[in-house]
Amino acid sequence: MEKTNTQIQIQPPIHGKLKEQIYEGDLVAARKALIRINRSSFHPYIEAHRSNTELLSSVYMFPQGEALRYFTVNGDVLSLVEVKDGFPIVTYQGYVGAPFDKEFTMEYDPLGRFLENKAKNQWGTYPKINKPLIYEFTTGWGDSSTTFYGCITTDKKEELLGTTGDPITGLPANTKQIMKTFKLPWESRTDAQQAMK
Repeated sequence: MEKTNTQIQIQPPIHGKLKEQIYEGDLVAARKALIRINRSSFHPYIEAHRSNTELLSSVYMFPQGEALRYFTVNGDVLSLVEVKDGFPIVTYQGYVGAPFDKEFTMEYDPLGRFLENKAKNQWGTYPKINKPLIYEFTTGWGDSSTTFYGCITTDKKEELLGTTGDPITGLPANTKQIMKTFKLPWESRTDAQQAMK
């Protein structure tokens, strides 16, 4: 933010080269850039609750062919983030799972709760998703985690495509291309736009 005399100018978080990458770049680069931005931001519309265990999880779900909107789960809050005028804006939120069950357990599965559509205290408008969602779901505790990559069909069926494990645990890793790129082999970008300068 910059103030000069009677004007205040706000620089959006998505600007310059990053803006070109997100709006015009290939699907892989745009998705990875948005996930990096999301990890360093907080969506304050409804309060997120954290696990009282060492359980850590993150979920990112992008509609097939898109990078400019995605679902994410932070603690127990499901959010829909849409990029508008250089700003990632939360347009929908709802609670998935704990603390409605009063406590998190090691079995807490935010992706499963999303598939069951169990969100409560919803804010905003739940979007109509008429295409598959590509997901990256990381879960684990302490210094051990596993990342699952897959696809959720339009009728909310989950198709697991592969997993990668933490190198510390020595878990085997499937070497499918989606796990390297977070993109299905047949996907092409459908929402690229000319970035406004």
